[in-house]
Amino acid sequence: IYRQQRGYMSKNVITISGQYGSNGDKIATYLAGRLHWQLIDDNIKRLVADELELPEEDVAMHDQHAYGFIDRCLITMAANTIDLCPDMAHITLSFKEQEQFYRQAQQHIIEKIAQAGDAVIVGRGSQILLAQRPDVLHIRVVAPLMQRIHHVMQHEQISEKHAKVLIQQQEHRLAYYHKTLHGCSVDDPQLYDLVLNSRSFMLENQLDLICQALENSQPAPAKSHAPILYYTPG
Repeated sequence: IYRQQRGYMSKNVITISGQYGSNGDKIATYLAGRLHWQLIDDNIKRLVADELELPEEDVAMHDQHAYGFIDRCLITMAANTIDLCPDMAHITLSFKEQEQFYRQAQQHIIEKIAQAGDAVIVGRGSQILLAQRPDVLHIRVVAPLMQRIHHVMQHEQISEKHAKVLIQQQEHRLAYYHKTLHGCSVDDPQLYDLVLNSRSFMLENQLDLICQALENSQPAPAKSHAPILYYTPG
C-alpha cells in the first residue's frame, strides 16, 4: 500500500535493532502500522515453533539467546548421566537438537519474509542475516542511558537501581548473542544505514525520518551498505 501511494522504492524490508529501553520496539510497531507492513518481533517464536512442529514454550528459550560456558557445562553433565539414566537421553539430545534447529529455522523464516517483502523485522540478528540484500534498510535505535533507565522503570514498574541492572543484563546478553552467533558487535555502525537517537525527536518525527530514508534509498551493492546517517541533537 505504501509503495502504491509513494511510488516504487528500492527497499521493501526494514530491520530495527534497538538498545534496550530505547523505544525501538515501539518505533517498529508504529512504523509497520504506518507502512501497512507485516511486523516480525516476538511472534517469530510462534513461526519457528510451527515450522519445527514444537510447542512455542519449547523454542522460546532459544530466542536471542546464545548458550555460554555454564549452560554448555550443564548440558554436558546431563549428557554424561545418560549411561546411568538412559531415560534422560532423549531429553538431553532433544535440547541440543532444538538449539540447532531453532537457529536454522529462524534464519530460514527471516530470509523467507525478506524475500516476500513489506516487513519490519525486529532484532534476531536480522541486520546481519540480511546484510547482503540490497532491498533491506537497516535501522539502529539508540538513546541516552538515563532516558532508557526511566523508560524501563515505567514499563517494568521497578526502581531506578533495578532498571539500571536490567539494562546492563540485557545489553550483555545481546552483545554475547551477536558476538557468539554472528562474530560481530551489535553496536557496529557499519551494520546500519541509519542510526537514530530517539532522544532527539517525537515518535511521529522518528517515523518520518525512517520513511524519508526508505523513500530516498538507493540500491546498495550486495556487500556494502549505503552511507550511514546519524540523527542526534546538535
